[in-house]
Amino acid sequence: MVLLYEHPLSPYAQKVKIALAEKGVAFECRLPDFMSGRDDAFAAANPRLEVPALVDGDTRVFDSTIILEYIEDRWPTPPLLPAAPAERAVAATLPFARDIRGRGHRCSRARELNVHQSVMIPEAMG
Repeated sequence: MVLLYEHPLSPYAQKVKIALAEKGVAFECRLPDFMSGRDDAFAAANPRLEVPALVDGDTRVFDSTIILEYIEDRWPTPPLLPAAPAERAVAATLPFARDIRGRGHRCSRARELNVHQSVMIPEAMG
């Protein structure tokens, strides 16, 4: 069974959990032992000691974006991304723009992404 190290307040872990559920993949969630200062199994899954981290047999993947790519490749059906390259690019941009907005960055690049996001969302949804 797939093991997902997560924290219930991590939006990055939540999007991985949604993807696994949408794919119908059985998985176990585990909260790393942050209080002891060292969780060796978690450290083996993610040397950065950040959630989420996914363990699938001997494969260990960390960073939510990379985990989502792994999930899409490992369990291709049902697809969570469109087949057409342009539509896939739009879909891939949406979480990135959301991540930046969620962090409250006030840089010009974030403003550009917010503008592009507002233009792309109707196209992506419709």
